[in-house]
Amino acid sequence: MPTKPQRETIAPAAHEATTAEQANPIRLRALLIGFALLPLTTYWAVESVVSVIFSLIIPPVSALMAVALLNAIGRWLTGRWFLRTPDLVVLFTVLFVGTAMSAEWMAVVAPLWHAFGAYADQNNAYKTRVLPHVADWLFFKSGENLQDYIQGGHGMPYVLGKLPLWLPIFLGWMGLFGSAAMAMLCINALMRRLWTQQERLAFPILQVPMLLCQPQALLWRSKYLWGGFVVMAAIDTLNALNFFYPWIPPIKVRFLARLNEYFQSPPWNQVGWIPVGLFPYMTAIGVFVPNDLLFSCILFYFVRKGMQVITAAMGYEQGVFGGGYLVPQPPYFSEQSWGAFLGLFVSVVWASRGYLKEIWQEIRTGFNPDAGYAISARWAFIGLILSLGALIGLGMAVGLPWWLVTIYVALYMAFSVIVARLRAQLGAPIHEMAFMGPHQLMIAFTGTQNLSE
Repeated sequence: MPTKPQRETIAPAAHEATTAEQANPIRLRALLIGFALLPLTTYWAVESVVSVIFSLIIPPVSALMAVALLNAIGRWLTGRWFLRTPDLVVLFTVLFVGTAMSAEWMAVVAPLWHAFGAYADQNNAYKTRVLPHVADWLFFKSGENLQDYIQGGHGMPYVLGKLPLWLPIFLGWMGLFGSAAMAMLCINALMRRLWTQQERLAFPILQVPMLLCQPQALLWRSKYLWGGFVVMAAIDTLNALNFFYPWIPPIKVRFLARLNEYFQSPPWNQVGWIPVGLFPYMTAIGVFVPNDLLFSCILFYFVRKGMQVITAAMGYEQGVFGGGYLVPQPPYFSEQSWGAFLGLFVSVVWASRGYLKEIWQEIRTGFNPDAGYAISARWAFIGLILSLGALIGLGMAVGLPWWLVTIYVALYMAFSVIVARLRAQLGAPIHEMAFMGPHQLMIAFTGTQNLSE
């Protein structure tokens, strides 16, 4: 008969954190404040665009800092904390995850909900090549009811009255995104004990937000924190004023020069974009990033540039970022990256095989060594299976073959696991993977003719 796995010994710090969190349950006020601030942080992230490719998105952190500061002022005035550490953690989680999903996922697909149907008469490709193949519960197939939206100029009450028209499509996309997010959350729940208690990964990019969630942390009395904040706030304010009033001199800190402009003769002129700038935000994150990762970033940046020059010397023209964009072409940066990701995934699974056996035993027996603190492995596994099933089912519902959707979802989840691991262990400050979706890997590997009907 299978025996129940014994509960492992938790380090004192982890045990104290567990006890503290159990003694301070989540309160409704944290959720209400988080969801109230979410439209603001989402709008900010969508308008700034570049923030969403950072591991630590700026708007949620700024909102957390503002709330924590107001919380401290309230403590000074009333003598008690309005929000405790668990409340601030929940608030930040709502803002961070919600902003990432809304500003990155939704901002990419939402403009397409109406575009194909509304402009089909102006673009024959929409009418003949796109609309016949898209689901009507994900996209508008006609612009008949969208003229007011296209023309604009209506007030907020009128807009709110039209929300039922958009609700079915919104729910369809939320089903897709929600299933993907739930699957990743369940994977994190299954790997939580290994990453946080056994391997004790550092989670570098979360150090500042977690300190901000501690109202009594010494960080708030740090002259370096406030000094850096005041200096950068002054520079940003000055540059913002320069945008509206050009006669005010700016202080350039982002793009100071472009070294590629000094390489005019081939093959050196194929080196691509080499900007020189100072990004204080990235510099601050670099303080928490391990030195070996910082060294690797610098080294392989120049290795990449060298590969572009060598490849150009062999007769392959390079774009701004090297390679052939969506078309596989030497030096195959996207393919190299996918190979690295898949290799890392196999390595992580192999290195975790002992822990995964323990998790499988817990799934079979239903034993939860962290009962009252964390979801059991059995329920996390059930949630993962249901989420993956929902993703595959949604893919089949739009007309894709089951095997194609299954491969796509598997690649996407493997990619997500490695990104999560990189964040937890190394704290990569940025990991934009433009032109690197699973569909591009599948097309590059098999060709479009082997994936079509």
